[in-house]
Amino acid sequence: MAKIVKLIVLTSKEILLSEIEEVSTELGEPDCKLIDPVILQTTDDKLTIQEGKVTLTPWLSSFTHDTTFMLSSDKIITLAEIAPQILEKYEALIKKK
Repeated sequence: MAKIVKLIVLTSKEILLSEIEEVSTELGEPDCKLIDPVILQTTDDKLTIQEGKVTLTPWLSSFTHDTTFMLSSDKIITLAEIAPQILEKYEALIKKK
């Protein structure tokens, strides 16, 4: 199966980049598997891809060493393609692990 990496906007307003897989579950159970999610943050209020303005940090890394998380799809506002410059940064970060 091909790896699908998307920009994910959560209802909590967090912006994640992650490999994502849909999984079959019982009704009400988490149905999205996030693999190596990172949170995208900017140094100011505007989203920009200029060098030094975007930081990628492993999601929940202050609390766990897990790299795979289950999430209910109702917590996702939207999925989008990632800008090539940011995707390169994400892939470089994931390869370092």
